[in-house]
Amino acid sequence: MPFSNKLIVANMDHVISFHDITSGGEYYRISGERLQQCNPLTLDCWHDSLMEREVLTIGDDTGGLQVYEFKDRMWHIKSYKVGTMTSLEALENISYRYINGLHKDWITKVKYIPDIGAIITSSLDGDCKVVDLATLDRQFEEYEHTVSENRRKKERNKAAELKAKMEG
Repeated sequence: MPFSNKLIVANMDHVISFHDITSGGEYYRISGERLQQCNPLTLDCWHDSLMEREVLTIGDDTGGLQVYEFKDRMWHIKSYKVGTMTSLEALENISYRYINGLHKDWITKVKYIPDIGAIITSSLDGDCKVVDLATLDRQFEEYEHTVSENRRKKERNKAAELKAKMEG
């Protein structure tokens, strides 16, 4: 995140951590409920100078898309202890939105395209989708990849069947 000087690291333990580039230390981490109990697989981050914000998009292993908007260079997440086992988080200068089930399988890539103000996603389900950033509405979906991939799968299955018949 060039504007706020942070490095973002995602791992398969349901955690995204933010590191301060200047000090090298961990600034904050997002995990558990905040990540919808999903594993973050792909990230994209950009600075929107017109709206004076940084935006982080995350594609996850359930086909969901998460969008964080950091509205100030000094954004932060405060944790408050409530009792002995419970803590609450307050997002300060951050907005969060989630699209559940955008894809039927893992999202493999997210990319913001500023010329159209949209996020493009691809997935292991074979679909590519375009999502308007302002409304998070799907603008259109592309299915050609799925058709050609299904054709290749059928051809591979036929070849495997022929090979099995010849060996058996």
